[in-house]
Amino acid sequence: YQDIVASAKYIGKRYRYSKVHAQYITDLAVEIFDKTKKFHGLTQRDRLILEISAILHDIGKYVNLNDPGKNGYQLIMSTEIMGLSHREREEVANIVLYNTQELPDTDELDTAFWREEYLRIAKLSSILRLANALDRGHKQKFEKCSMARKGKELIISLETNQDITLEITRFSKKAETFSEFTGITPVLKQKRAL
Repeated sequence: YQDIVASAKYIGKRYRYSKVHAQYITDLAVEIFDKTKKFHGLTQRDRLILEISAILHDIGKYVNLNDPGKNGYQLIMSTEIMGLSHREREEVANIVLYNTQELPDTDELDTAFWREEYLRIAKLSSILRLANALDRGHKQKFEKCSMARKGKELIISLETNQDITLEITRFSKKAETFSEFTGITPVLKQKRAL
């Protein structure tokens, strides 16, 4: 497990990823995954796929800032990731792609994914998108972030004195997709830091 994560970080470093931002998003995505596990029905291996996707989600910016998802997809598909099968690497590439693009219907996909794989990619990319929205400005604005599930809501409480208008706007857009695929409604609560 640690070797696979280290391999992904090495790839990220090769493509000049933001180590701090990638770790921040990875931590948020994994926590969202863990807090909603009862509802999304994904496995520990899927958690690893999400973690690798979060580490590599921005590497496409190395090629071009205009289409980081597509470029990230191509970089991942052309790079071996130690410990992942070709199919798992393809899943990571698609999660990175759909972090910035809307997920198409199954009949519009270029690759032949089974329905279960499509749903897994949809759920994991929606988790990544939600986590990424919380650091949209790449400034790690929150001093503390805690998550708790109440019924079918995921309450995300953030402590900050900074302006998080950008993050709130992005979060509300990504929350709809997350809710659609997981059945959980994410709710953002801001607290002022002391």
